[in-house]
Amino acid sequence: MIGRFISQRVELGLVLAVSVLVLLATTRVPEGIVGDAAVKLRALQQYVAGQSPSLNQVVMPQPTDLARDAAVWLTWWPPGPQLAAYPWAMLGVPLGTSARIVAAFAMVLGSLGWITWFRRFDLPRTVRYAAAAALPLLHSANFALFIFTQDVLNFALAPWVLVMVQGLAIPRDRRLGWPLFGVAGLALGMTYVVKYSLVFVALGALAFLGFEALRRRQLVGSVIAAACGTAIPIVALTALNARMVGVMNNAEQTARFLPRWQSLVALIANPALAVADADSLWRYLLMHPAHPLTNDPLAIAYVGVLPGLVLLWFVFAAMRRRAIMATPAARLALALFGVTLLAMVATWTFSDAADYEARHMLPASLAVLPVAYASAANARRRLLPVTMAILFGVVPVVYGAVAVAGKITRIPRTYTPGPSRFYNELVTSTADPAAVERTLIERYGPATDVWYIAHAVTALDWPGRVWTETNLEFVPIEKLATLHFRTTAPVRLTVLLPPMFEGQGKGAVIRASFAGAGSWRRDTVPGSKYDVWTTVVEPTP
Repeated sequence: MIGRFISQRVELGLVLAVSVLVLLATTRVPEGIVGDAAVKLRALQQYVAGQSPSLNQVVMPQPTDLARDAAVWLTWWPPGPQLAAYPWAMLGVPLGTSARIVAAFAMVLGSLGWITWFRRFDLPRTVRYAAAAALPLLHSANFALFIFTQDVLNFALAPWVLVMVQGLAIPRDRRLGWPLFGVAGLALGMTYVVKYSLVFVALGALAFLGFEALRRRQLVGSVIAAACGTAIPIVALTALNARMVGVMNNAEQTARFLPRWQSLVALIANPALAVADADSLWRYLLMHPAHPLTNDPLAIAYVGVLPGLVLLWFVFAAMRRRAIMATPAARLALALFGVTLLAMVATWTFSDAADYEARHMLPASLAVLPVAYASAANARRRLLPVTMAILFGVVPVVYGAVAVAGKITRIPRTYTPGPSRFYNELVTSTADPAAVERTLIERYGPATDVWYIAHAVTALDWPGRVWTETNLEFVPIEKLATLHFRTTAPVRLTVLLPPMFEGQGKGAVIRASFAGAGSWRRDTVPGSKYDVWTTVVEPTP
């Protein structure tokens, strides 16, 4: 008992010590953000400023009438990041600082959660100590301290959902069953509100609870209560999306039948690539802009096929071992793993809403890792699992640590972010983007102009009326050609586009999308990475 107490304190100390080192090292680094999260936080920014009716609506000029604004309800992503950053933003904390606080809490909370989950298994102390020290160094844990994405919420919440559900499987006073399971179900359903793919954890948990109820022939009513509680947030958000926009979520928006052999490759490879976030390492090595595999969506998956087969082998082998399957935590991990695999196959087959990145399988892969370890520990030939553990376990952790150091040294110490406090290399290559932003804003009159900006990150620092996509660099030119803008009253239009759009043909397509546009004037601002295009758009029949 004393040894176990000391072991848990050592694990806790390692997690906190490494987390503190990472947080201290990143203190002077300005917070970055990806385009989809930038759109969501712009909704929060406008809501706090009283410009938007809700924190899930972005106010932008209407494409059908640039002279008027409209509040656009966001269905492509759930409102997880806005909800997490809302308390800080309401206190007057800048958006970039709010995102950094959320990322820091998520990194520490997730690392503590996963080491707590690993304690549910009979792992050697050395393995748990290594995991405790490695978790904050994983790319999936600390990456959001540099570039905020909502995937860090997956990392933070999934282990605690598993710990909660595993606790529900312990026999207890039946009088507490229905209310307790119902409240737990509400917590499971909220995963859908945080991130759509996080609901796989909730569905896996319900599958586990249902199996346990049938297996023990008890608590069936409590499991039904949990399922009803889970459905409440999911149905509520789905109905709200359908009422506001007419579609339920991003899967319905891109629904079509897409049977592809690539799905099988990703299904085999991604669990192994997600185990220690090895996907990030291989993506950095293989998806460099100058590399020929950059445009291959399966470039990373090919690398993970062999280790993926090994991981699946050990997972299936564990299902044949009574000693492993006797543990409720193992059964829960396997239920989550199986449900996630089925859910990803369904998404890839019937919708174009999810890419082939391994990050969608991170919770299930980390959850089942102790099960695979227990199975591999009994293997007769250990050379292959040891080799795979080094390549897809140890090496990614080392990469995560090196990446932290690299990102810290890459940004000039004299860099001064804009009012949102987000790092924005898209505006300027100088150390003072705020000065370049002020020059652009003062020269082109944001109060009267309609701005069309290629990156949502830039829009976070822009006053006035702004129409933006998440990041037009990743939007195919064919989709840009489907956009059409009109106006019912003359408006002065200022468009910020990176020069490379001209060589790609995107610049001409974007400008042609504005019906009634007059002659275009192209300007450059010293230090800016954007070309400034201005015109006056007149009403057209």
